[in-house]
Amino acid sequence: MLEIEPREHCPLSRSFGHHGQIGPRSLPAKLRLGTRSKIRTMTDEELKSLFDAMRQDTAAMLQENAATRQENAAAHEETRRHFDVAAERLEKRFGLLAESVAHLDDELQRTRTSLDEKIDRTAAETQAMIKFSHRDTTLNLREETL
Repeated sequence: MLEIEPREHCPLSRSFGHHGQIGPRSLPAKLRLGTRSKIRTMTDEELKSLFDAMRQDTAAMLQENAATRQENAAAHEETRRHFDVAAERLEKRFGLLAESVAHLDDELQRTRTSLDEKIDRTAAETQAMIKFSHRDTTLNLREETL
């Protein structure tokens, strides 16, 4: 086993917590190498084979991405159609609402005009009655004074 000095700032002593000793069992499983394991070198053929496999994996991922993009485009198109249908329905409803408001505005204007005419007519009638009553009272007073 390799001995190291335990220090507070040493990441190994804090991470593995084995009083400064590092051995095959003190390392996390990812970092452990068997006691008989050796780092092996790759031949050019093995390296080429590895790169070919990586290229094939990359090509397969690109094809999957292309298929996913096509699916997304189709879903986008379908969503666009649904949105257009919903927007068209809303436009129709807003059109009906605008017609209703215009109809109510016309009806309100007719009612206002009718009320204005009625007020003018009753005011004229009231003024005529006041004039008649005043004239009648004036005539009666003149007759009494004579």
